[in-house]
Amino acid sequence: MARPTIADVARAAGVSKSTVSRVLNGSELHMRVGTRERVMQAIAALDYRPSQVARSLALKRSQTIGLLISDISDPFYAEIILGMESVAVAHGYDLFLCNTMYDTARGMRFVYSLIDKQVDGVLVVTTSLEDDFVEELMRHQIPFVALDWPVEVVQGRAGIVTVDFEQGIHAAVEHLIQMEHRCIALVNGPMHLRTSLRKHAAFLAALSASGRNKYASVVEVRNMRIDDGRQAFYTLWNGPNQRPTAVLAANDMLAIGVQWAARNEGVSLPQELSIIGFGDMPLAAQISLPLTTIALARYELGTTMMRMLLDLLQTDADEWLAPTPCKHVETHLIVRQSTTLAPPSDDSYIQVQR
Repeated sequence: MARPTIADVARAAGVSKSTVSRVLNGSELHMRVGTRERVMQAIAALDYRPSQVARSLALKRSQTIGLLISDISDPFYAEIILGMESVAVAHGYDLFLCNTMYDTARGMRFVYSLIDKQVDGVLVVTTSLEDDFVEELMRHQIPFVALDWPVEVVQGRAGIVTVDFEQGIHAAVEHLIQMEHRCIALVNGPMHLRTSLRKHAAFLAALSASGRNKYASVVEVRNMRIDDGRQAFYTLWNGPNQRPTAVLAANDMLAIGVQWAARNEGVSLPQELSIIGFGDMPLAAQISLPLTTIALARYELGTTMMRMLLDLLQTDADEWLAPTPCKHVETHLIVRQSTTLAPPSDDSYIQVQR
């Protein structure tokens, strides 16, 4: 059976196609109530659904938003996506999800695909030291909002949302130092990511600001998953350097991997090793040793990014040169059972890494 058209609705209601169009677009001002009711009854009887393609051509918008995300398998992003989707659906937009897997070439293929699909805007939730993503979006004048990109590389109809990593990391390091930890390790993500560079810098700055002797070591992982956290633990525990008494991980998945590997090696947790994650994903509070972690409002982060993008879509062309809008998302430490006082030790081995 052929899909009903606007002409079929008009014929069934005994009105013109333009009258049906006015009802569908909410422009029935000065229209007789009976006319509108006949149109609505015809739409229901025929189970008519407007053609999205035709509607897009008429409105000169596709009603779709592209979303570039680093790794859809990472639970950290789930609530961010839910927040974005809730705002998008409420405003009649669909999300087109693109999973870059931290691969710039793969991400660029998605960027070109989104441009070809004529999406109305793009949300960039992946970071890299290369500016290819945003440069291509700017070149094609596609409005976008990016997470944790430097404002100086962005121009045109674009916005930035930044997570205050420094705030949470300083709180985490201070918590460990108050617990008398002097040998603290950072398990960080790939250093070709801007977020990893910022976390590394914040970690060293927090140690330096404490003004107390300590030994710091940093392990860079290839990915940000549980298995990478396990491998990072073995690197720290079996390597040539002093074993840490505390680990700060770049996300909760890495922290859980460290925790599981430590238990497999018979390490007493948290008495011999305190562990802090980042993100406060739901699993962090539900594992057998609930994880101390740096938290942020991820759902609200998603809604903030989507609302900022929708605002940009309403911006007139002559306002595009206005200062790039930038919003900050705060972080804070949630203390659970995975951290405690450092074990007694001989301070003679303590070193300071500059």
